[in-house]
This record gives sequence, structure tokens and C-alpha cells, in this order.
Amino acid sequence: MQNKLFFCLLLLFSLLSQVIEAAIVTHPASQITVSTFGSGDYIFPNKLTVSGDATLMSTLYTKQVSEQVSQGGGTNLALGKSYTYSRQPDGSYPDNGGELTDGSYGCGNWPGPFVGWQNDGNSYSVTIDLGSIQSIGGTKIFDVYHPPQGSGHPGVVFSTSTDNSNFINWDITPTADWANYCTTSSIWVMTRSYTGLVVTARYVRFTISNSLQWLHLSELEVLSSGEIVTNTYNRVGIGTSTPAYNLDIAGTAQASTFQTSSDERFKSNVLPLTGVLPKLNNIHPVSFDWSDLYKTLGRATPGRQVGLIAQDVEKVFPELVSSLGAERYRDIDYGRMSAILLQAIKEQQAELETLRTELAQFKACNGLKNYSYNTK
Repeated sequence: MQNKLFFCLLLLFSLLSQVIEAAIVTHPASQITVSTFGSGDYIFPNKLTVSGDATLMSTLYTKQVSEQVSQGGGTNLALGKSYTYSRQPDGSYPDNGGELTDGSYGCGNWPGPFVGWQNDGNSYSVTIDLGSIQSIGGTKIFDVYHPPQGSGHPGVVFSTSTDNSNFINWDITPTADWANYCTTSSIWVMTRSYTGLVVTARYVRFTISNSLQWLHLSELEVLSSGEIVTNTYNRVGIGTSTPAYNLDIAGTAQASTFQTSSDERFKSNVLPLTGVLPKLNNIHPVSFDWSDLYKTLGRATPGRQVGLIAQDVEKVFPELVSSLGAERYRDIDYGRMSAILLQAIKEQQAELETLRTELAQFKACNGLKNYSYNTK
């Protein structure tokens, strides 16, 4: 009898363990402190689900973040307004007066009414004066894609100011990819919109970088704001109670690998990187200690650090830099920097091959077939 009772109890505990393991446990708290949970599926606030053993080695937060964006509107506030250049256009494609805000998009034959710059490895800017403080909901840029001329899409960073002195950079995700505005005589006037801003300013600056031989612009627009709506996002923070991204880890994260989407089918308007080496001369590797400001954010890791200054990178490769929080603290995508460095090696190798060819020709012309240069 006792053996039968023991067997029944054992069977009962086995069944209960399976039920408990399969159960979904909901934790209502918005902050879960250090703890270890058993095997199972755990739902933390705002739909964070952990399958399997969940061990939290640091405080984990889930947070709903509200962000105001502008929808609708779209009146071109820049039409007919004056602007200034940080670098004047090339003499072959000059600005004959207000060409970037005259409402004409250059849908004609090459060279058309385009403003152009030859790539010198540096970024440059166009600052539009709206005449008075306006409510801005976005921007739009029209550029010229003309492969025979080596002209293609630029990298763009937008910033605004009320006094033309202190500018705030806006990390705006494009509303859509480059779209064909018009096509004539093998040239494409392409447009790209950046909307969702809610900002008041008088001055709007387009800081432009270009990795191709030429950049040609036909028009710049500043769009008025429309109806203000609030979007709500669910974010997860580990070690931070104010996550700025969908998953925000304040500290060190380790994994066997981090994969990044890169399938050709996910990409459009693919163009080669060129002219990278001159731009790298403007980026300077540094060693540093985290500042007290960064420590107050709870994100500093111990010890001496090495890296780059994000503001330097932003001037030549704005695609690699994003902003954090209302203060617009800069981040660098070091992973994608590998594509830049690979292209730099290829360009340097091409220069070496050119020098080898020229040296061989020089030796042949001067009867120096067996001559070798000793650097010692």
C-alpha cells in the first residue's frame, strides 16, 4: 500500500512539474531586480517574454516611451528664401541666384539648373533662413543621379537654430528611400523626405557629405508641421531606467556573434563607396577616460578606453552617427565602420599598384632594371 501511495505521489509531482514548467508567469512590476527564475516562459511588463531559465544579473526595466511627431502639413517654408554656403559650388555648376529654393526641380537636359560640388573629401552645408521662427515638420532634398558624371546620393544631417549660432542636430529617419522625381536624357532627379519633426526654428542647415566624384542638387525644401500626434513605444533597458532604444544595455554585453541584416534583396539604390581615404584624414583615433557626465548616466565602463570622436565622424560619414536622448548625445555604429575601412584599404592598394607601375616604367626608361632602393 505504501509503495502504491509513493508511486502515485511521484506521478502527481511529475505531472505538476510539467504544468508549472509550461505555465506563463506574469510579473506586474515595472522593475525586476536581481533574481533567478526556474525554467518556463516569463512575461515581464509591456510584452517582454523570456523562454527558458531567466537569470537577471542587473536591474531590468521596461518602459513605455511617448514621442510627439507631426503628420500632415507639408507646405514648403523655404520657397523663395535666402541661404548661405559653407563652401561655394564648383565654377562648372554655379548657383546663379536662389536656385535651391526657387521651386524648380531641374527636370531638363544635362547639365540643367543644378548646383554642383566636386568631392574634396570634406562635408559642406547649406543654411536656409526662413525669415522668422516657424513650426517645422520635416525636410526634403532633391539631388541629381547621373552616373556618367559620377554624381549620386549624398549623406545628409539636418540641424536647426533660432539664432544661426547654436544648432541642434536631428537624427531623422527617412520617410522613404530615394524616389524618382523625374527622368530625362539619362539623368534622374531623385527626392527623399525626412518627416516627423516637431521643432520651431528660423534657420535650417543641411550638412552634406558625398563619397562619389560629384554631388549635384536641384532643390531643398523645409516642410511645415501639421497635426501633432503621440506615438508610444515599448522599450527594454538593462542597467538603465531610461532606455533610448528598443533594447538598451548600459554596460557590457557579450555574445558569440551579433548578426546584421545585409541581404542584397533588402537594399536598393546600391552605389559603391569611393573617395574614402581623404575623409579618414579628418578622423583621429584617441584614447580617453569616460567623463563625469557619462558616469552620471550610468553607462560608463571601467578602465582606459579607445575610440573615435562622434562629431568628427559625423562630418564625413553622417550615416554612421545617431543621437541619444533629448540632449542628442552622439553614438557611432562601429560595426559599419568596417565597410569604410575595407574600402580605404582597397583605395590605398590601388595607389600602391599605380606607384609600382610608374616605378617600373621609370626603371625601364632609365636602364635601371636591376636597381633596388634600400631604405636602410
